[in-house]
Amino acid sequence: MKTIVVFLSSLAILYGCIKAPSVNIKAEEDAIRKLEADWTVLNQKRDIGKVMEMYAPDAIIMAPGQIVATGLEPIRKQFESSFADTSLLWDTFSWTSEKVEVSASGDLAYIKGSNSMRMKTPDGIIEEADKGVDIWRKIDGKWKAVLTIWNSNKPPEEMVAPIVSVDVFTRLENEWNNATFKKDAKALDLLYAKEYTYTDLTGKVYDKQQDISEVTSGNYKSETPSVLSDIKVNSYGNVAVVKGLNTSKAILNGKDISGTYRFVDVFVMRDGRWQCVSTQSSRLPKK
Repeated sequence: MKTIVVFLSSLAILYGCIKAPSVNIKAEEDAIRKLEADWTVLNQKRDIGKVMEMYAPDAIIMAPGQIVATGLEPIRKQFESSFADTSLLWDTFSWTSEKVEVSASGDLAYIKGSNSMRMKTPDGIIEEADKGVDIWRKIDGKWKAVLTIWNSNKPPEEMVAPIVSVDVFTRLENEWNNATFKKDAKALDLLYAKEYTYTDLTGKVYDKQQDISEVTSGNYKSETPSVLSDIKVNSYGNVAVVKGLNTSKAILNGKDISGTYRFVDVFVMRDGRWQCVSTQSSRLPKK
């Protein structure tokens, strides 16, 4: 009997040694709230380097009006685009943490809250208010965001037409120019709608694949990305017409096509992003 008692006592001591330490849930909740507060300041400063440190390698962002970004590189590009948009007044960004829940294991948590930010529109400065959820996971002892999702507080009838600004389309047009310069077929495929057409100076019409194939072939050579100017935008609900000047220095099929072109691009909002359905340009006379 004495042997059994000693054995059971030893088991109890051993169990006590290997039992996982208790988690201080309150401390972990406070840690999450502090991370969200720090994150708010980083957004206000548009500190993309520090913002990216908040995310896990396999993190996901589900932002309204944009394609789902999975992984650090797509997330970085999404932030770069948002931080570069001068219509968004990031110094006015705010976040209010409302509810935090931490798992009993202390390695998974979510926080619900709301944010707001002012932005410039053709009708003046407005304030956008959203609600969202962040999910955090502890990796190597540090909390990292694994999922961020939010949507607008506006009623559905006010969310039909997306916000349109010259800054938004100047950014898109520059991304288009850079994709053409780098012969990035994947980027062009995302930018062009399935029914996209390009009408060249002679009146010849190219469909989506024909245009991408020609731009990415060895027949097209450009010394630098094109330079945009005189951008103007007219919007009609989910359709936007972009007009401007495009100055390039390039060769196509051995012919110098350098010069300044006046273009008209038609975009539609589809699948949460602006896609070009038609483009046409004409060369301005050389001075």
